[in-house]
Amino acid sequence: MGRKKRRRTFALKKVKRQSSMFRCPSCQHTSIVIDIDRKAGIAKISCISCGLKKTIEVGEEEEPVDVYARFYDSFTEGA
Repeated sequence: MGRKKRRRTFALKKVKRQSSMFRCPSCQHTSIVIDIDRKAGIAKISCISCGLKKTIEVGEEEEPVDVYARFYDSFTEGA
């Protein structure tokens, strides 16, 4: 009699999660936190380290990464 065939195991790919903290363009620490209020349509961006704060209007489909990109662009332009 033969042996029972073993089922081959496959390694699962790890899903890389998006970061919840971002780099501050002012103090260069990874301390930017983004709170999105979808009902009001605004996002509050604040740096824990240097105290930089800004409020941006957001759409329904925007994620924290999109909000951070808009914030970073507006900060580097000087607006």
